[in-house]
Amino acid sequence: MLRISYFGKVTSLADTTGGAAFATNAFDNNKVETLDQTFSSKAITDLSFSYDINKYVSINIGANNLFDVYPDKLTHYNNTSTGRFVYSRAVSQYGYNGRYLFGRVTVNL
Repeated sequence: MLRISYFGKVTSLADTTGGAAFATNAFDNNKVETLDQTFSSKAITDLSFSYDINKYVSINIGANNLFDVYPDKLTHYNNTSTGRFVYSRAVSQYGYNGRYLFGRVTVNL
């Protein structure tokens, strides 16, 4: 089975209720920049193969996120919670754990 999931671009807008939408960015020579960030679109590919050994046993191998696609990293230091988070917690198009390989044996009694 082949599955391709497309995730369009998304923009995270800064929460300005507790402060300003602009702050100095330690990742960019302390330039004053907006905390807003747009994350690019991505496609995630999953692939799996199944084989029936007999009428009772089948095997399945595959990969989720076959091409090891990751979300865009945060570009403004103040969005990382003092450097603790690499990827956004506010917008999550998909997971950030990368490729997942698996194997499965199914027995039907």
